[in-house]
Formats: sequence, C-alpha cells, structure tokens
Amino acid sequence: MFAAAPAGGAQLGQIAIVVGFVSVAYAFLLLFALAHRAGRPTRIAAFAEKLGRLVRMPAWAALPLGVAACHGVKKPKHEKHQKGKNGHK
Repeated sequence: MFAAAPAGGAQLGQIAIVVGFVSVAYAFLLLFALAHRAGRPTRIAAFAEKLGRLVRMPAWAALPLGVAACHGVKKPKHEKHQKGKNGHK
C-alpha cells in the first residue's frame, strides 16, 4: 500500500487576504456594538423599532422574528409546463 500524496494547503498570501477581510468585518461589528452600548441611535435599532410597532412587539423581539421570517422566504420555482393527453396541464 502506498500513502496518498499530501493535499497541501492554501498559500500564505491567500490566508493573509482572508484574515484581512475577516478583521475588517469584525472591526465594523465591534464599532456597531460600541455605538449601541453607548446609546447612540443605529439604523438597525431604528428598523427594529419600526418593525416592533408593525407587529406590536418589543423591538428586541421583533428584530429576530423578522430575520427568521425573511430567512424562511424562498423564491418560487418555475414549473415547467407539461401537457397531458388532452393538451392541458
């Protein structure tokens, strides 16, 4: 039995690019969290308040509900028109 050749891995340059993008994403998340903790109004908080008034729930409950509801929405699949014996579907 022969051992398989090692699969290798990503080049250091590729890893550096991913680390950079993830760091920027986390920096924005940190800034958002700090602004929220400081009590400054954010767009997400304003959206949560509007959604809360719409569904008559507190904003802290309406926002996760809205995200979950949007996550369950799927695009309809187009049905292929198949004709039966009499020319109808």
